[in-house]
Amino acid sequence: MSSLRTLYKTALLATAFFFLIVTSGCALPSYSLCDSGEPADALTDFMEAVNREDESKINDFLFNCTWTNHSDTPMENSDKELFEALQHSRSMKINNQSRNDSDKQKALVSISLTSLNMSLFEQALAENVEKDVQRKMFEGKKFTQPSDTADIIESNKQDLLKAPEQFYVTSELDVRMILSNGKWRVEMTDELYQSLLGLN
Repeated sequence: MSSLRTLYKTALLATAFFFLIVTSGCALPSYSLCDSGEPADALTDFMEAVNREDESKINDFLFNCTWTNHSDTPMENSDKELFEALQHSRSMKINNQSRNDSDKQKALVSISLTSLNMSLFEQALAENVEKDVQRKMFEGKKFTQPSDTADIIESNKQDLLKAPEQFYVTSELDVRMILSNGKWRVEMTDELYQSLLGLN
């Protein structure tokens, strides 16, 4: 009987304690069963996965599309080196992040994204190849087939890839983040996709 009274008193004390907290304007601490973290941290992890070519991890952070590293077109050695140069060129600086006041499931992360610019690289390559072809034509070499310039193109690619930093470009981007299934994910846009591929 005494143990029953003890349990009853304990229950009453707990109820009184809870009532006291509520009526005094205090709030009990609340705990989230799932910590979604910060949008900027999720974006940083996504970028690191892109640079590692970790396809599974990349897709784990994407909200609205699927990423693949596979290509049906075989690449020359210099093309592989160009792709590696693009990977090594990518760096990101977080400038700001803001949550959507009206929709807590959305956030915006402003970044500076640096990467090798393929357009600048191709422009420099075309100019150098044209100069070499003109010089060789002046020396008497005939160019009748597109394949006649293959070695010249390859040689100039290799030369330009010795200093890829000259083609680095920094873009200012606003990346939209979506909280989905307890995790911040990247909403891919054409602008972000182009920047990641060095086509900005």
